[in-house]
Amino acid sequence: MTEPKAAIATSTQQQAVGSILNQADLPSWRLAGLLTLLSITIIFVLYQQTALSTIAIWHRSETFAHGFLIFPISAYLVWTQRKRLAKISPQPNYFGLPILGVLGFGWLLAYLSGVQVVAQYCLVSMISVAIWVLLGAKVARAIAFPLGFLLFAVPAGEFLIPHMMNFTADFVVTALQVTGIPVYREGTFLPFPAVSGQSWKDVAGCVT
Repeated sequence: MTEPKAAIATSTQQQAVGSILNQADLPSWRLAGLLTLLSITIIFVLYQQTALSTIAIWHRSETFAHGFLIFPISAYLVWTQRKRLAKISPQPNYFGLPILGVLGFGWLLAYLSGVQVVAQYCLVSMISVAIWVLLGAKVARAIAFPLGFLLFAVPAGEFLIPHMMNFTADFVVTALQVTGIPVYREGTFLPFPAVSGQSWKDVAGCVT
């Protein structure tokens, strides 16, 4: 009887110690969280032109409208890791500061060159690196996926759409020619020759 009681007492002590440690980490997490939110706000203010241009693309383009959901989803993914994060004490890691400097310089070059997508990638990357600097490498590793997920907020790839349309048109034309179906191409449009109603009935009769 004494062994189960001893085991229960040990388990209770461990839970009490863990609770005390978690409570001891609460002030540091609150301070680190406030500093992180403040830093992210400062980044958005300093680079507001890039941030606003990104939001404008989300708003006008159905292709990138999902960008409005990326930050809320990332925040939710971080929230799902709260129990794991509670076991980690946030500790600043200043090894990321040079990377922040490089990203800032990259943003400046992209902004001056008018390469908007590169500036947007630099902005989003600065947010992730700032979190790494303020909260530490252990926290950054714990939420690596949500941080990486933020990159999907950048409305990139629009320049590929014309090339993808041409590739699709080439593929369809080739496939139709192989099957013997006549096709005429006008750019990315494929107007098919007119087919009489009797012809469609003949085709339907062959299929049935």
